[in-house]
Amino acid sequence: MKDQFELDPEEQRIEDEADQYRPITGKERERLDRKLQGDQETTMVSIRLSGADLSAIREKAERQGVPYQTLIKSILHQYATDQVWLLADKEPGYLDDRIYSVAKRVYQEMSEG
Repeated sequence: MKDQFELDPEEQRIEDEADQYRPITGKERERLDRKLQGDQETTMVSIRLSGADLSAIREKAERQGVPYQTLIKSILHQYATDQVWLLADKEPGYLDDRIYSVAKRVYQEMSEG
């Protein structure tokens, strides 16, 4: 007789959906392997940053205990994988009108004073 144990919600979801999973075909596996391999490769890039931005990044990296290049790479990766976003990325009307009007008023007050 099998031992009985309680599954957490995520484990239960996986158990419930197990019959929907399918094995990966040869060509599909090759395609995924190539994509994963490509994700591991890195390319050197060169960018120009303002001295103030670089200083701020270096300070933040030091507080976090990581090299500043690693922090920059992490920030870019998070943006590229939609883990963070810029307001400019969103469609017009994304923000609730009320939030937008408050933000606009605060910005105007800061600009005036």
